[in-house]
Amino acid sequence: MRTAAQDTGAHPDAHVRLGALTSRLHAYGLHTVLQRRRLTVVNPNRPGCCAASPRPADTITCRPRPDDGGRLWFFTSWGTPITEACHIIDAALTIASTLNGNGHPATHRESTSRPS
Repeated sequence: MRTAAQDTGAHPDAHVRLGALTSRLHAYGLHTVLQRRRLTVVNPNRPGCCAASPRPADTITCRPRPDDGGRLWFFTSWGTPITEACHIIDAALTIASTLNGNGHPATHRESTSRPS
């Protein structure tokens, strides 16, 4: 008998891993929307590129990586592998750095402070 996760192609642990990543991303002051098979991450403190993208954002997925023995990995919306899904801190740091736009993640305090 097949499970709902198998019918949709989702790994049964993917949602749990995305949920753990959500918690870690909040430490960087990023906003997240967790859905069944993906995590949308937005940096509310940086300008986006254009009117269509007012804030830097990405959609992260968690799925098996065939060239790594089928282990779960996080991927960007472009299909770029981030890191193995058991490395939550590394994944959060990479995503925060990317959405910060300068290669360094903003700390929560930096991302919420306002210039005087």
